[in-house]
Amino acid sequence: MDTTGRLWVADTDNNRVVWFNNAASKANGANADGVIGQSNFTNQGAAVTSTGMNKPSAVVTSQDGALWVADTGNNRVLRFASAAALSSGAAATRVLGQSNFTSNSSGSGTTGMNQPTGVATDTNLTLWVSDSFNNRILGFANSDTLSNGAAATRVLGQPDFNTTTDGTSATKLFRPEGLLVDLIRDRLYVADRANNRVLGFYSISTKVNGGAADRVLGASNFNDGFSGSTSSKFNNPLAMAIGAGDQLFVADRQNNRTLRFPPVSIPSLTGPGSARVKKKKKITLTYSLTNTNYPGSYRLTLPGKTKNFKVISTTLNGAPISSGGTTPTMSEGSVATIAITYKGKKTTKKPVTTTVTATAVATPNRSATVTTKIKVK
Repeated sequence: MDTTGRLWVADTDNNRVVWFNNAASKANGANADGVIGQSNFTNQGAAVTSTGMNKPSAVVTSQDGALWVADTGNNRVLRFASAAALSSGAAATRVLGQSNFTSNSSGSGTTGMNQPTGVATDTNLTLWVSDSFNNRILGFANSDTLSNGAAATRVLGQPDFNTTTDGTSATKLFRPEGLLVDLIRDRLYVADRANNRVLGFYSISTKVNGGAADRVLGASNFNDGFSGSTSSKFNNPLAMAIGAGDQLFVADRQNNRTLRFPPVSIPSLTGPGSARVKKKKKITLTYSLTNTNYPGSYRLTLPGKTKNFKVISTTLNGAPISSGGTTPTMSEGSVATIAITYKGKKTTKKPVTTTVTATAVATPNRSATVTTKIKVK
């Protein structure tokens, strides 16, 4: 769906893309308003030309008004300028993955593609392509000014443009398909199909080539690629969409369902691993709490007194807070400082272990803990 309410559909086995104007008001079974990839609505043959397609699998409109099509069977991506003004049978104006409109061989490197299956664009007009059989995501900067056969400038899922092996880690992919860019939060989501998971790459505008994913859904960790049918597993996920309230929807293909993931707050907590305090003296330890995801608040679990020391004060950004207290709502990326002041009471032979924990109020399964070993001497 583009910003004008036009719905674009990759009609794969008919080797075409069709569109529906004012899709939200269409009656059930309404006719399409236009077609590209074919000269009319009755033809369906594959072709390698500027007006033909071969098994297109994904479409996206970019902020400059262009339409991009993953022409999977032709190992290329097509650009149609001014999507709003297209007429049926219109020719593509640019091609990536091939040097011209009449070649369709697979390849790798910076200019080749092998079965591209997903396209997305970000706020900087970088075009992202799911180059499925090369097990990677390609990025093309300044997509509005690219020439035919232009080289990719970014790559994810591989350490470089010449490696194409699959893998299961935070830096590898296995037959990726659908792509989704969260324009507000500068994130790229990848349906890593054969790994049965969805990966999130944060701060995508500055992510380095070969950079690691920041979040995984459908797996307990980045090394888990097994399928499943529980609420936390996928079986060949195909595509994603963002709905009302920033909820993420995932098409879980082989499980014949769509899963909904509400936005979650994810804490990151850092602090000292050890400290020493003299008997009858004070020491203040500081911890940094960062909200790395959706805005939210955190419940703090803080140390209490022991026979070896007592807690003089605990503060959050300078204001008193007790164990069990909650932070104000923290925006994404914001940092809060927790300060804990101890006073030594009795010397210890071995360090005393203390913990500071931050737990998301809305999603208690999301928490972070720092353990500090304190020795009184």
